[in-house]
Amino acid sequence: MTATALGFAGAVYQTRYQVPARVPWLRLDRRPERWYAAACAGTVALWSLCATWSGSKPGARATVALFLLTCICAAPWWHHRRIRGSIPVRFFGLGSNDRKSFLDRSRKLVQEWTAFTSAGHIQGAKLRGIAWNRYSVALSVQLRRGATVSEFSQRRLEKLESAFGDVKANAARVERVERHARNAVIRFMIDDPHAEPISPPEDHNIDPEKIIIGLFETGETILFKLVNTLVAGATGAGKSGVVNMIIRALARIPTVAIIGIDMKPGAPELGKWADVMHTLAKTPDEASSVLDQLKAGLTYRGSIMSANGWRKWRPTKSQPFIVIIVDEIQELKRARLERKLDDIAAIIRAYGGCIVVATQYPTKPNLSATIKANCLQKIGLRTEDQVGDRVIFGESATRLGWRPSTIPASREGSFLIKSPEYKRPLLGRAFWLEDDEIDAEAALWGPQRTPVDDATWNPVTTGERLSVDVSAPGTVELVKGDEIVDAVIVDDDPRERVYEALRRRRKVAEIAEDAGVSRASVYRHLEALRDQGLATSPKRGTWVRTDTDEDQEGEAA
Repeated sequence: MTATALGFAGAVYQTRYQVPARVPWLRLDRRPERWYAAACAGTVALWSLCATWSGSKPGARATVALFLLTCICAAPWWHHRRIRGSIPVRFFGLGSNDRKSFLDRSRKLVQEWTAFTSAGHIQGAKLRGIAWNRYSVALSVQLRRGATVSEFSQRRLEKLESAFGDVKANAARVERVERHARNAVIRFMIDDPHAEPISPPEDHNIDPEKIIIGLFETGETILFKLVNTLVAGATGAGKSGVVNMIIRALARIPTVAIIGIDMKPGAPELGKWADVMHTLAKTPDEASSVLDQLKAGLTYRGSIMSANGWRKWRPTKSQPFIVIIVDEIQELKRARLERKLDDIAAIIRAYGGCIVVATQYPTKPNLSATIKANCLQKIGLRTEDQVGDRVIFGESATRLGWRPSTIPASREGSFLIKSPEYKRPLLGRAFWLEDDEIDAEAALWGPQRTPVDDATWNPVTTGERLSVDVSAPGTVELVKGDEIVDAVIVDDDPRERVYEALRRRRKVAEIAEDAGVSRASVYRHLEALRDQGLATSPKRGTWVRTDTDEDQEGEAA
């Protein structure tokens, strides 16, 4: 009876109270554990009551019942302890034969874990899980107290490779797990999807949310997001291959228009894609004109968004998303145009666009702080030293593992990508296009290219005019025919002033004085107006509007 009373008391106590913390080996923190302990205590009390009901000692039948009840009650505990004492092993995209082989290797690794951590100089690390795929094995570990991922130098990675065995040189990677200082992923490459140049997929992707430009070394696809992007790497690192894949993907999307700026002589990088672009600026004057037009056009889009109450531009084929691709951004700096690009980079995302800037020399003089701050997506190819690493990925690049300077020179097109989507330094490689494939792609998609809508590209010369209401200072209205739409305040466009001065003046010096614009800018704006069919030069040094005769006839009438 005493045993019965104690058993029932223990059952009640386990369901209502916890064992004090000073007895940690009996502490049951989780409610299911307390209910399990209560059930076991209740079962013991019930057996004691039945076995001693007649006042005699338990017989053979009661002993057999006790044995069976013990096995039944111990089964959940045994299963729980076995699960807690085991290491989960997961497989992704593997066949049954590979799974069996890798499972045997996992068992061996678990059995020899202490020796592995000692040889790899990560003593005290605890193994939390193992994941296998076709190309790599990832070990989820918890480092010892005081250890961090930044301590894994190249020498320590080589020791890990030697301790793991059966892997090639430079096969070890250490990745930090977000929000956990001690948790890390140690990855060993068992196969290399980047051993040879990768051909792009044949399917014609037109989804702007799923732009695939390459593969990670784990075999996963790399998605390119339509946000401001920096592509940087040393000469020969494969920067042009990354840019080619971006343009190839964008040319297939009907709601995206491409604008290129390549001021190297002959535009060797972007010139072959000219057919799929709305325009390609090859000279400083052309680049300045393009940037001026885009700034005015983005302001015009702001008026549309304000009138419709939009917080984000809604691209369509008639009013597409605009992607500006600038090859060798340092050329803009030499032409003193970097400030114009900075202004556009700061606002283009809100008005339906993004910029993609590329440079072979990722140093501070070539990359302005504005460009870096506004590029949410950074693609870093091989750099010459750690200075380039920090310029691309920030001052903490070396400590956090963003080290494109360690990419082998033989891996052209390999890179690290950092964005809101990708926060771990995982090596990837872009798909590769041969020159004849680029020509074929440009010829195929050139006739289907998406142009920038006229209202955005030339907001001043498509029939709109700005009207200021003097009764309400600070307000501006956009007048188009008889329709009035609320709009935001915009700066006075110098090209519009030049265009208006042409109505009264013909000499460049007179036009510059009348419009309040420098002679160099007047020449640039006049050439742009001539390209648009709005002005012509009948003889050297003299310019007139194409509608001059009609205006004079109207005034005479």
